[in-house]
Amino acid sequence: GLAADEFSVRWSGMIEAPATGLYQLQTLSDDGVRVWVDGQLLIDNWTPHGPSYDTSGLQLRWTAGQRLAITVEYQEFAGGSVARLLWQTPGATAFVSVPIERLYPAASGTGLLSAYFNNPRLQGAPVSLRTEGINFQWPAAPAGVPVPADGFSVRWSGLIEAPTTGTYALQTLSDDGVRVWLDGQLLIDNWTPHGPMYDTTAPMAWSAGQRRVLTVEYQELGGPGTAQLLWQTPGATTFVPVPIERLYPAASGTGLNGAYFANATLQGTAVLNRIDIINFQWPGAPSGVPVPADGFSTRWSGFIEAPSTGAYLLETLSDDGVRVWIDGQLVIDNWTPHAPTYNVSASQTWVAGERRAIRVEYQELGGPGTAQLLWQTPGSGAWAVVPGQRLYPNAGPAR
Repeated sequence: GLAADEFSVRWSGMIEAPATGLYQLQTLSDDGVRVWVDGQLLIDNWTPHGPSYDTSGLQLRWTAGQRLAITVEYQEFAGGSVARLLWQTPGATAFVSVPIERLYPAASGTGLLSAYFNNPRLQGAPVSLRTEGINFQWPAAPAGVPVPADGFSVRWSGLIEAPTTGTYALQTLSDDGVRVWLDGQLLIDNWTPHGPMYDTTAPMAWSAGQRRVLTVEYQELGGPGTAQLLWQTPGATTFVPVPIERLYPAASGTGLNGAYFANATLQGTAVLNRIDIINFQWPGAPSGVPVPADGFSTRWSGFIEAPSTGAYLLETLSDDGVRVWIDGQLVIDNWTPHAPTYNVSASQTWVAGERRAIRVEYQELGGPGTAQLLWQTPGSGAWAVVPGQRLYPNAGPAR
């Protein structure tokens, strides 16, 4: 529906890093082009011109799985028209088009998971579960929820996402009690009967696209009820309700891509591809997989997501060989014939909601086979199998 000449386009959303390191962006345009990342103008050639390359002078250091806000503007005046966005990724020597699977539309959150209780103490089984934002003023009981007008409670949980890099503060407006945790840290604690009252956190630095684990608890004790979650975003002077598109329910991963090979060296074409959680003890060949009981191999790949910010350890239990890479870095390497053996990575600091690229390779050489991927999460002190909801076969849509 546009003329061949004299039109313009604005693309906006998020761009995701596949690996940790330095990136540089480049455009090929005819005519004008501008590129912002995290609100910073990196490319600016808003002029009539023939096909021209423009490269960002600034190299960007990104973390694998990190998403940054990006806006590209383009104008076509006359003649031919070209608009391409390219990048040079860590370790690469050439610019290539940014692949579509690394580009995401604007935030698409659907809200937090809410659990409603018919008592003010969050006790027992919830009587209602739904996904929603936190922006309520109830003159009586919440519509459609089987709780009394007075004496109910709610727990909202999930992830909150920063649209831009900078300093944020959270705020609640509540009547009555309210508590807010971010990445497991209690930031607001006013679990008392009170009229409508504001409570505000200290300022916090967030990166664009960063998701942090959020829990909000609320109790209504008597009279009208109010529960609002607000924030002050970078550069803003006022608090506004956190928009629902920046709130996401709990993790919803399904596992990693598992590629099975009928040899012990990961060679040739996989005989089967499926989504797996890595928690296997095989007395013979894996069920439903056309490989021999001895002498097969598997490669699992995808993303692993941190539920909270802090230090993580990865561990494998394997019989036989195993290797694990995070963001392209080999963190576990025991590619030998061996009986069931634990191998532990060095400690790594991750940010809540961050997804890191992971690859696990396994070979079964003889006898029973064992392949397990475990982790020790911040403050847990115990090992557990990495759950499927924290493993993703690909970067996935904005969540």
